[in-house]
Amino acid sequence: MYHQFNRGLIIALLLIGCIASLAKAQTFSVDAFNGEKKAIKVVPIDGKGILLIISSKDTIKLQDVYTVEKVRLLNKNFLMVTCSVRAGSGMHLEKTLVICARDNRLCESLHVSSLFKEDFIDFSETKKSPAKVSVKTRYKVRFALNGSSAANYKLQAKIHAERKSVKESAGNYVRNGIANLHFDTKQNIFYKYRESLSRTFAVFNSKTNAESKQYIKGVFPVVKLGDYKYYYIKGEWCEFSAPDYLSK
Repeated sequence: MYHQFNRGLIIALLLIGCIASLAKAQTFSVDAFNGEKKAIKVVPIDGKGILLIISSKDTIKLQDVYTVEKVRLLNKNFLMVTCSVRAGSGMHLEKTLVICARDNRLCESLHVSSLFKEDFIDFSETKKSPAKVSVKTRYKVRFALNGSSAANYKLQAKIHAERKSVKESAGNYVRNGIANLHFDTKQNIFYKYRESLSRTFAVFNSKTNAESKQYIKGVFPVVKLGDYKYYYIKGEWCEFSAPDYLSK
C-alpha cells in the first residue's frame, strides 16, 4: 500500500509538472501547407534538458538543450527556433530549426548549427604566465526568408566565420558568405543542391546516443553553410564531418 501510494504521488507530481510546463509554453500560429491553421507550442526546457515543440498531433523533441535563445515566425508558414545545446569546455553551440506544418505533421525544414564559439586555452603555457586564450574561433549564420509562396520561397543564409591564433597566425582567417536555399515542396525542406552518395558512414544517433556503421546510397538534398555540411536522409537532418561521419 505504501509503495503504491508513493508511485501514485510521483505520477501525480509528474502530471502536474507537465501541465505547468504546458501552461508556460509559448504558442505560435502558422498556416500549414494544406491550408489549415496550426497552433505550435514551444514548451520550456525540463530538468533533463529536453525541449518540446508540439502541435495537436505531432511533437519534435530536442535533447541536451540549455536555453531557448530565440523563437520567431519567419512568415505565415514557418517558425524558427534557436537554442543553445551541450558542447565542450570553452565552447558555445547553438542550433536553429525552421519548422513548418503539413497535414498533421511538423516538418523540420532545416536543422543546423547556427552559432559556434570556442576560446581555446593552451594550459601548457600557463606555467610561465596567466592563462590566456590561444585560439579564438567564431561561426555565425543569420537567416532571412524571401518569397511569397511555397513555389518561390528561398531562405537566405548569411555566414560569418573567423579564426584568430596567437601562435599560428598563418592559419587565421575572416570569411563572409551568402547561401540561398531552395524550398522542396514535396519534402518540405530547404536545400542548396542534391548529391549522390554510395558509401559507408559512421552514423551517430543522438536519440539513442549510439554509433553504427551504415551503407548509404541514393541522391540526397544538401545544405552547405561555410565549412558546415548537412544531408537530409530518410526524413532526418545529418551533419557531416570528414571523412565519413554523420551525426543525426
